Amino acid sequence: MITLIRPDNGSTVSLQTPTQIAFAENSRDYAAPDFDWRNLTQTTDPDCSIPAPVVFVWDGDGEAVLQISREETFDSLVRAVTAEYTAAVYNLEIGRTYFWRVICGEETSEVRCFRTEDRAPRWISIDGTTNVRDLGGWKTMDGKRIRQGLLYRGSEMDIHKEITDAGIAELRDYLGVKTDLDLRGEVVGKRFDSPLGPDVAFHLVPIGAYDAYFKETEPYPVIFNLLADEKNYPIYFHCWGGADRTGSLSCMIEALCGVCEADQDLDYELTSLSVWGKRSSQGEGWQMFVSELASLGENRQAQARAFLRRAGVTDETMDRIVKILVEE
Repeated sequence: MITLIRPDNGSTVSLQTPTQIAFAENSRDYAAPDFDWRNLTQTTDPDCSIPAPVVFVWDGDGEAVLQISREETFDSLVRAVTAEYTAAVYNLEIGRTYFWRVICGEETSEVRCFRTEDRAPRWISIDGTTNVRDLGGWKTMDGKRIRQGLLYRGSEMDIHKEITDAGIAELRDYLGVKTDLDLRGEVVGKRFDSPLGPDVAFHLVPIGAYDAYFKETEPYPVIFNLLADEKNYPIYFHCWGGADRTGSLSCMIEALCGVCEADQDLDYELTSLSVWGKRSSQGEGWQMFVSELASLGENRQAQARAFLRRAGVTDETMDRIVKILVEE
């Protein structure tokens, strides 16, 4: 007989670690130390960007298959994991109800359910890289939210961090990434395809960070036209650390979608939990970025639209992106 032990039926499970929760909830009113976003230094601090898994425990007779579904009928599976007695499962979505059961030979256990805590961001564990999270899950000022599972931000997958086969499988097979959007100028002429494989579309579109983000406008029609086409999703976009160039672009996308300024700033600062040093919204780089934006409108959503128009991105393109990314 198979006996399900953990998680408790009907329980709520956090996908964030205590360190991640404490960072978001405590004051972050500090100035970040100086750093060169063009030449990052990896710290010796532990990588705290890895989320908490959901730990499943059962009592049964040997190897079994753990099945996880969004449907009580299990018509489709989110995960199927072969293990004995216990399994740690990463990268479930936040704020979702899941059903689970265990199958061992011809025996099938009862069905239990649990809910993941509705706390953004959705951190993502990808073996071989760091600082990965879903833009989905952040709420907009009108009570909606960015859809999960469409747009992932993170560190590079080669050179200073090298993704493993397991990490590639997670991005490709579970998260379903179709497009690799690389923002690094330093790999121009060196990188011609995605580390995820030749069937993942590779777009190398270098941009700058902070005040340098605004110095060239040519990349933004390319990037935002890419974001306006549903067939390109899910997309993984990154620079070196997933911090500065990626952080600047993330803020622009979040602002366009209507995420509040405090959450935009927090999403930028969360890089502090990875291995690329501290980031603060009070720091010089971020202050230059938001000051440049502030001259373009009364709030960041209006500012983002004004900058993108100036860069040659049409209102129609921006509206398509919002329709794709924001839940109705």
